[in-house]
Amino acid sequence: MTITLRDAKSHAPIAGAQVEVKVTNPVMGAETRSLAPMQIGEVASYTADFRISGREPHVITVQVRRPQSSKVLEAKFDYRN
Repeated sequence: MTITLRDAKSHAPIAGAQVEVKVTNPVMGAETRSLAPMQIGEVASYTADFRISGREPHVITVQVRRPQSSKVLEAKFDYRN
């Protein structure tokens, strides 16, 4: 999984954030990982590998904390194979 963060107003890449992803499946349970920073040119991204298997739906929850902020932003996605 790779996530790229950009500021909503300036569209500038957001470096130095803390990004955590939780993948939940009703059969396999949940797996949570902190994403590692990855720089490609001027784009700051965050990445980690997850093994997603089975036909059951998965819920992917992303939590982001920007540098120098205690506020956590959260987004949830449904994933189906």
